[in-house]
Amino acid sequence: MACCMALSGYAASIRLANPTNDVEYPAAEEFAEQRLARRLDMSRNRDIPVDYNFINPYVSNGEWIAQGSGQQGYFYVLNPGWLLWDGTRYFYTNYFHWYDGGTPFGPHNPIDATKFTHLSIRMSIPQARRDWIALWWADRPREWPTNLFNFYDGYVTYDGSMAPMLAPWPSGYRVYVLDLTGAEWYRDLRPELTPAPNSLGSGWSGNKFGLRVDPTGVKPLPVGEDARVSWIRFFDGATSPEIEFDWENEDIPNSAYYSIQLWVDSDNSGYDGELVMAGLVNDDSATLKAGALPPGDYYFYLRAVRHENGGLTELARSEYSARVRIGAARARTTWW
Repeated sequence: MACCMALSGYAASIRLANPTNDVEYPAAEEFAEQRLARRLDMSRNRDIPVDYNFINPYVSNGEWIAQGSGQQGYFYVLNPGWLLWDGTRYFYTNYFHWYDGGTPFGPHNPIDATKFTHLSIRMSIPQARRDWIALWWADRPREWPTNLFNFYDGYVTYDGSMAPMLAPWPSGYRVYVLDLTGAEWYRDLRPELTPAPNSLGSGWSGNKFGLRVDPTGVKPLPVGEDARVSWIRFFDGATSPEIEFDWENEDIPNSAYYSIQLWVDSDNSGYDGELVMAGLVNDDSATLKAGALPPGDYYFYLRAVRHENGGLTELARSEYSARVRIGAARARTTWW
């Protein structure tokens, strides 16, 4: 396989220098595996315990699939408990409830946010509906989530006059890796090309008893379009092993108009993987926390892009990495 590919008219190239030999990393500590003794891998309907304004959500082949209704849809990753409105506040009444030990139910199994600082989620949204993804969390059981962390589901580019503008990612799956404390949001990233997140209310610390995800902002999914989720992971960012990527490049400037992307794939052919890190500074090195991905075998490649004309232009693409195994040996990863 050739070491790189470049668009006609460009002499740019990028070569992945590490990992070039098969490597293995232990799995990181993860909330659902520790507290629920299972993974939130969409193998059953209530891996997402509650949803609103979606039509007939169902699970099939490791995907949670929910059709839009034309209204703002959202779902809970961690159910805060039954909420009722008395005209002044939300409160809990003495309803009996049945609890399955593997269901993400906050009053029984809150998330220790001091330990599980990072969230990764594999999610698919149509490009026309991508804008701001919002996360809301609750600090007490049976409390309406009012603490906000949101971010733009896209990137910064430049129009024909080279004025900055926001553009959404294409349709389909991508892997979001989020430091919910915000402390490492710009790690390895170029700030000029990465929209800043917004936050409101309490920070990500202590116990969290509910967590809601709004996959779209002001562009709700219409009937006939769907949102999809493949897996959700809350992992310990402090102790997670880190996968180091090194590269060499030619004729790719390290400036505000250029960045590097890291893509992850389940095999080492076809260049049909999914974006996992974007807006990387072209300084020949970056790291990904291994806890962001479920245990399995992975292959990675890089794309060098220029941010221009309201979008991205690919300048060069690397070869695939060697195999990166996370956790115990198992069957090949096949979640796309």
